[in-house]
Amino acid sequence: MPLLIAAAVWTLLGPAAPAAGSQVRLVGEGAPVRDAGLGLALEELRAALRQRGFVLLEGQTGPGRRIVLRGTGAFRQSDTAEAQSFRIAPEGEGLAVSSTGVGLVYGVYRLADIVRRDGLDWQLRVSESPAFAERMFSYEGTLWNLPDEGFYFRDPPYVNAMVVQRELERSKAAMRELARHSFNRVTFLNLNLEDYVNYDRLGSGFEVYPPDSLHRQRTRVFREALNELADYAHALHMQFYLQVYEFSYPDHLDGRRITDDSETTWDFVRARYDELLQETRLDGVVVTATEPSPRLNYRGFILWRTPEGAGRMASRFHDAIVRRNGRKMVFRTWRVANDMETFERVLAAAPEPGLMFDAKNTDGDFFLNVGENRVIAGGAPKKRPFMATFDTFREFDGWGSTVFFPRFWQERFRSAKRNGAIAVDAWGPWVPGCIYPGIWVGKYDSYDYLRHGHSPSRAMLYAFARLAWNPDADGMAAASEWLRAHLGGEAFKAAEAFGISEALWKTTYLTGHPYSQIAFKWTMLFLPRPDLIRKMGATWTPEILERSNAEAVRLAGRIRGLMSGVDPGKAPVPQAAEDLKRSAELTFTYFQTFTRWRELLYRHYGPDAAARDPERIRALIAELEQILPEWRKYPREAKDWLIFRFDPDLMTAPSWMARTSVAETIGEIKRSYPAGRENGGGPAGQ
Repeated sequence: MPLLIAAAVWTLLGPAAPAAGSQVRLVGEGAPVRDAGLGLALEELRAALRQRGFVLLEGQTGPGRRIVLRGTGAFRQSDTAEAQSFRIAPEGEGLAVSSTGVGLVYGVYRLADIVRRDGLDWQLRVSESPAFAERMFSYEGTLWNLPDEGFYFRDPPYVNAMVVQRELERSKAAMRELARHSFNRVTFLNLNLEDYVNYDRLGSGFEVYPPDSLHRQRTRVFREALNELADYAHALHMQFYLQVYEFSYPDHLDGRRITDDSETTWDFVRARYDELLQETRLDGVVVTATEPSPRLNYRGFILWRTPEGAGRMASRFHDAIVRRNGRKMVFRTWRVANDMETFERVLAAAPEPGLMFDAKNTDGDFFLNVGENRVIAGGAPKKRPFMATFDTFREFDGWGSTVFFPRFWQERFRSAKRNGAIAVDAWGPWVPGCIYPGIWVGKYDSYDYLRHGHSPSRAMLYAFARLAWNPDADGMAAASEWLRAHLGGEAFKAAEAFGISEALWKTTYLTGHPYSQIAFKWTMLFLPRPDLIRKMGATWTPEILERSNAEAVRLAGRIRGLMSGVDPGKAPVPQAAEDLKRSAELTFTYFQTFTRWRELLYRHYGPDAAARDPERIRALIAELEQILPEWRKYPREAKDWLIFRFDPDLMTAPSWMARTSVAETIGEIKRSYPAGRENGGGPAGQ
């Protein structure tokens, strides 16, 4: 789709209308004719009108009703809610969409959404202004993720040009989808920024990479690509960020002087960001101060050891990125500050009033049962500019492939607004491969819900977008809007399934501690953790497990039953119905497996000898062996969640990750309980 649209977009062509009531003219008054973002929004509106049987006529006058698009003639990049506001109201016999700024684009998208779902009401009145003026979407490693071996060649042109071009086009497609949801920030996880810098502003300019370095050949290409993406984002009225995990730098350099108070460190920081931001058109950087990755010969350092050290780091990075180069920075508090006392210690060493912070909405990782982040609830957003992050790709609850909807978001959005947050972030597709060494580019592409299929994550993204504009809205009602647009009259069954899904996934926690889930899996990988089971198992009993498991199977069965009643033939988007039905079946298969898997591991590895009932263990093994063939229907998830065989690519993962699949673990346990042999309550040989 071309970036620029011709003036003809205002006088859309169509066949002769059969009746005056179905004729519509789109008329621009003062709005920028050749604006790319508005052009995409108009394409959405045109498609929605045609889907509803309207004929689009040419010319500004004549028969048919008019939809007037009234703007100011130019859109400026603006963070103000006023410039993003819009109004849809009756005008004469038609409608007018009006705004003083880029809100005209958002208004056209909103009208297209309403028309597609509910038809065109000529008395429609909608007036909206965003509660959060900054709305970011974070691509977490499934797209445009450097450094990665998959991007490189050792021969000219030294980069895999086919992969680079493919990733550029996929990234642009994702941005177009984000524009439909009125995001105005997009960030791509790159772990570090080394592929874009040569350290030309450090010392002689050739201290790190010589003039004929292969790295320099690649840097030129990657800078051009980054600028292409930034320009595309700007054309769609989005600011373009990198998310990095600082601090890492080339492994061949001497790292002995890298500390949080060493001037050598800050010389490197200034040199890197001066070069990056003076050679690219990035708008900003999201800095994660923890978990630096050693991927692809870049050595990782934690630059802080105390909250005050984290504050010094934030202040130094703010100096390099914001003060020296006039760009924006967000400093994440993940594993830096979990309470207000610690956050105050960070601020004591980071006095800059404009330094922006970010925190997950959950108190720790994105677990369902950890409560709200104490930093947000305690009022940190009232002390500094602040962004709250929400997980639209449920890493612990199905990787977007299963039925899940976070009903708790509604109160979390309200709390973020009430406590002073000015921005919200949608954490996008994330899977283990993005932070470990190896060739990962494209490996998890099928989980990118922005560009593939109609997973429940699409409904989450839609609800996120609606709550970001109006936290007082009903999140479940927003999900129902999305379902109605795709399933029509069949949506009420899916909405009921979505409504009980949060309660279903809460059954994966046996106690309030999030690690009661991790004991049996990490994210969605079935990885047994005997150490955690032995440590935490003293607080569990067979009765607790059985009650939780029974409730899980009941709810999963209810979801499957509801979705099985959805008829794709009656849905406006049949593929959406098919995709969601698959999600429900996968959800049921998952819980059939997980509940038995959890009980088996608890009885085999747990500290309660009385629970180690050989007869029950053999029964669980037999049930699992009957269920596992069902996973052949889901080959991708079965592979990535380690159902059948350990993925050798995960050999680069942390040492605590188990190296066996579900099937292999079951087989190993089975050998300890030979049929017909009782052993006093313990495995054979003990």
